[in-house]
Amino acid sequence: MNPKRSVDYFLVVAVLITVANVILIWAYRFLPLYDYPMWLYEVHILKELSDPLFARNYELLLVPVPNLGLVGPVWILHLFLPLEIAGKAFLTLCVVGLPWSFRFCVRSVSGKERSWAEYFAFPFSFGCFFFLGQGFLFGLGVLLLSMGYFLPRLDKSRSLLFLLSLDLLLLYFLHAIVFLLMIVVLMSNALALRYSARSMMRLSSSSPRYSSII
Repeated sequence: MNPKRSVDYFLVVAVLITVANVILIWAYRFLPLYDYPMWLYEVHILKELSDPLFARNYELLLVPVPNLGLVGPVWILHLFLPLEIAGKAFLTLCVVGLPWSFRFCVRSVSGKERSWAEYFAFPFSFGCFFFLGQGFLFGLGVLLLSMGYFLPRLDKSRSLLFLLSLDLLLLYFLHAIVFLLMIVVLMSNALALRYSARSMMRLSSSSPRYSSII
């Protein structure tokens, strides 16, 4: 007989919070978000640039500017969905992706199968909409996924450098602050690995017994 698995009540609460947040997103047509309507209008302009009315007043500049974390994904969704539905779908991605990507990052970096810290972001995932930009929240979710995937593997494989470069490029276009945060994380990780390697070399050189075991 298989032993009974204990119920993870933290996980149950996390799922309930996620469902409640999604319901709040779709329950109201207009959420009290600061610049969300302006970003939606920018997506509308991008999609309607072929219209002479918009073409006379707006011009698309093909320059590598960051902070497209909302415009890019909503523009892609708007190719298949009405604008407001595309916006709601994007907000749903944010409110679901942020806490679950945080959970993935904590589990991956710590190496633990279960920890209370992995559920830290769930109570704050909806409230962040009123203090942080939606594009930044989406980029932050991608950043947490990137940290969870790359950090445990950086010292084990150099073949990830190409994927990491593509990831940094994606983060740059999503949001400049998210990109800078990833750079800081990578530099800190590199310094930590370098310090760890030096400590191991000093330990092996100062201890003949340890050196022979190595």
